[in-house]
Amino acid sequence: MTEDALTRRVEELENENARLRNLLGLDCPDRAAPIQSPRQTPFAEIPTPLYPTVTEDSTTAEKVRLFRSLFRGRNDVYAQRWEQVSTGRKGWSPAAKGAWRKVGASAPDLLPITDEVVSRHLAGETTAGLYALMTDDTVPMASKVGPSLGSRRDPYSRAP
Repeated sequence: MTEDALTRRVEELENENARLRNLLGLDCPDRAAPIQSPRQTPFAEIPTPLYPTVTEDSTTAEKVRLFRSLFRGRNDVYAQRWEQVSTGRKGWSPAAKGAWRKVGASAPDLLPITDEVVSRHLAGETTAGLYALMTDDTVPMASKVGPSLGSRRDPYSRAP
């Protein structure tokens, strides 16, 4: 595309954006619908602003607070990724003090998710996961797991 064509296209897109914002009432405070906060879950006991401003210059605590406000699950336990180098086995298990024992042994003490765990996860020092099914059988979030790298098609598509 030529520079003139690109300039025209940007202008068209800006006009379309303004038209849609007007239709949605985003630029008119008196027309904007009030935003209702979602029901709080035990995981998100930290009050967060509706539109937090977190940048790469934000403190670790601010980043952790934002992450925990967006990804909610159980507070009393989290999943931890493991890999057994000798066999190549990989998987997820509830994080626990000490090690998991053989079947039939007493269950280890499960570790709660903490700001420190989330901070280490965000820093790439560990891989932690959430248990989204709460103790009251509710799920505070939803996600779609896409195809793995190298797969031939999206397993959630309707195409055969």
